Amino acid sequence: MKKVFFAMVMLVITPAFSRAELVLGRSLADAQSGSALNMNLGATETLEIWAIGATDQNIRALSFNLTAATPGVVNSTALAFDDLGGRWPLNNTTFDLLGQSASGLLIDDAQVATFGNFAGTGVSFTATEPAIRLGTLDVSADSAGSSLLSFSAGSNGVNDQTGAISGFAVGGRTLSVITAIPEPSSAALIAMGAAAVVIRRRRR
Repeated sequence: MKKVFFAMVMLVITPAFSRAELVLGRSLADAQSGSALNMNLGATETLEIWAIGATDQNIRALSFNLTAATPGVVNSTALAFDDLGGRWPLNNTTFDLLGQSASGLLIDDAQVATFGNFAGTGVSFTATEPAIRLGTLDVSADSAGSSLLSFSAGSNGVNDQTGAISGFAVGGRTLSVITAIPEPSSAALIAMGAAAVVIRRRRR
């Protein structure tokens, strides 16, 4: 009983770890929804990457991997970070900052995206701005199916002005590539065209 009581007391008095979470979507609200993101086959979309952090938390450096569970469904070769000059000073090669892997594909491979250093302003989360957009990712829907895109901490992790931040939360988002269904008006036109072809053949 004493052990249980002690554990409960420790839960109350132990401060919560600072944390940050990466989310991906067409907008912040979409990224936070957690639902599968549908894309039409052959389409290309620019998705946004957002970081959500604790109030008064500051991130000066960030390293993450972005991988796709099912290769070939969706791909990307364009990862662009916001405000590289002020927020994330250029301390890496252009190759890393573009987020391209050796094969030219970003999310089919375990690719580390590293940016920022302790000389920059980084990103600071407040009660009124708990989420900050980090950049954009161009994604192409290459084949029908679904694939889980997952963020994970990179080799350099997440750092504030004093060092590594504990409790870095990572997550993912399922992207489903679907074949576009014609709108009712388009379907009606297709049906009319098919009927006309049948009538012509019968007359012949």
